[in-house]
Amino acid sequence: MQPKPVVLSNRVTEYHISVVLGDNGTLTGQQTVTWKNPGRKSVTDLYFHLYPNAFSPGSTFLKETGGQLRGDKMKNGSTGSMQITSLTTEQGETLLPRMRYVQPDDGNVNDRTLTTLRLPQAVKPGSSVTLRMHFTVQLPDVFARMGKAGDFIMAGQWFPKLAVYETVGMRGKTSEGWNLHQYHGNSEFYSDFGIYNVRIDVPETYKVAATGFQTKTPAVSEGRKIFQFYADDVHDFGWSASPHFEYFESSFSAVGVPGVRIKLYLDTRHKD
Repeated sequence: MQPKPVVLSNRVTEYHISVVLGDNGTLTGQQTVTWKNPGRKSVTDLYFHLYPNAFSPGSTFLKETGGQLRGDKMKNGSTGSMQITSLTTEQGETLLPRMRYVQPDDGNVNDRTLTTLRLPQAVKPGSSVTLRMHFTVQLPDVFARMGKAGDFIMAGQWFPKLAVYETVGMRGKTSEGWNLHQYHGNSEFYSDFGIYNVRIDVPETYKVAATGFQTKTPAVSEGRKIFQFYADDVHDFGWSASPHFEYFESSFSAVGVPGVRIKLYLDTRHKD
């Protein structure tokens, strides 16, 4: 008998994403995302974090940091952004006109790191809703864990990410509801555990390091290479790409630790 897969989380979210790396750090993506209501009340509104908009002029993040963080400085003229270009239900009903940016922390109308939409139908406790969307991202020059540097790509917080609906008892909550904050200068990323199935399309010369594991051999066609990754019971998916990665693989095991494969993707300057 095949062993049953171990489920380590309640898998509130499930993302199926396809993204194409274009010129100068542009990402063109589409995703199908399913959210399961973990609470005891019906939910009428969903909230998404659009983190790349933290690098747009006037954002709360840039106001609070002045474009400097942990000894690093954002390059002049370098900006980042994210735009949702289409948003529909599973049945094809468009929801884009329902979407609006919200700024619950400081009322900064120029901040577009959090958006909401009213659903056509409420999601009952234990039930799910699935949305389809297309989005575009302009990565800034590398700064604060996201961006591009020449032909190196660091894709962190790069897709529209659902906020967390907290149930009673989570972090001491006495009533359920959404945890809603913009992206701040001193801030961390907060999201539910779930499933990620991600297709990444890059130029043929690139190597890609990503969350999870590859599910198939990369396909090459017309100067492009397509990678497919899968991860479950994780609360984020990040990836990095470069044509210059030095790749090393090793293994580790110890008492109580089964064999683990360690994969390193290094800048050539860090090879030693």
